[in-house]
Amino acid sequence: KTISGAVGGLIGGIIACTSCYFIANNIGSVNELFISLNVSWWQFLICGLIGSIFTQIGDIFASIIKRKAFTKDYSNIFPGHGGFMDRCDGLSFNAIVVLIFALILF
Repeated sequence: KTISGAVGGLIGGIIACTSCYFIANNIGSVNELFISLNVSWWQFLICGLIGSIFTQIGDIFASIIKRKAFTKDYSNIFPGHGGFMDRCDGLSFNAIVVLIFALILF
């Protein structure tokens, strides 16, 4: 929820997604799949960019819900971290977007 966190998350998401491409590309059967589907690293870069943006949107959306409910944390399972949902609220948006991206790509 800070500018440095947003920029760091954006860059981290791009690096992570692009790294997944290069790691998976070194596996023989995956490399053949990427070649047959004409998948390149820049498509993973775009997926990382879009996924990172929607992860931050999911985090902000969850924070809005908590503010409307007048609560600070979802639960006390992880004290000081806002509960379990705070650990994965961005993933709920990211997973849908990455799935749609993968369905379009493949």
